[in-house]
Amino acid sequence: MVAVVVAIAGFIRHPTLATPTVAVPLPHLAQVEPEPTAAPELTAAPPLPIAGTYSDPAAQFSLAIVEGYSVGTAGDSPLFEAADGQTAYTAAVTPVAFQSGVSDLDDDVLVSLATRKFGGGEGFTLGEVIENPAGGVAMDWTGQVTVGRSTQPLTGKILVQQSGETVVMLLISATEAGQATLPDLMATLTGTLELS
Repeated sequence: MVAVVVAIAGFIRHPTLATPTVAVPLPHLAQVEPEPTAAPELTAAPPLPIAGTYSDPAAQFSLAIVEGYSVGTAGDSPLFEAADGQTAYTAAVTPVAFQSGVSDLDDDVLVSLATRKFGGGEGFTLGEVIENPAGGVAMDWTGQVTVGRSTQPLTGKILVQQSGETVVMLLISATEAGQATLPDLMATLTGTLELS
């Protein structure tokens, strides 16, 4: 049950100080990332009930709290976990500094930023990347978590969007038992991550 929490904590890169500003463009990071494909409907599943709204203590963003999910932390990021421990989600904000004349990040740079933030987890593998109709990209990912002697596969989604000089990221994670909930979580959370 703690597998998803341990996994998300492992996938988030923990800075020791405030989140550094990332200078862009980052062509050396984008070379190995998949190209985004045409977007299927990201919110086709029925949404889950919302219990409230989480406001980041640093006043950077707000995000829906799904009914039945507890709120905790993983490093410097909020962590929202289902009561059964089979699904969880987190959010992160990364400021970006632009070189002269650059104001919009390419999708491959958004993928690179998300991979940099969440790619340190056990067995993290990036899957299909699609364009998000609301802007930015959505990507599948897989990984695993080992608790004691037990290894458990994980799967999930990452949504990444640029808003001015900030990139916002939402990671959703599920164990095998929680995979059926992923489309509902996507439908519920897509569009609820907002900058303050």
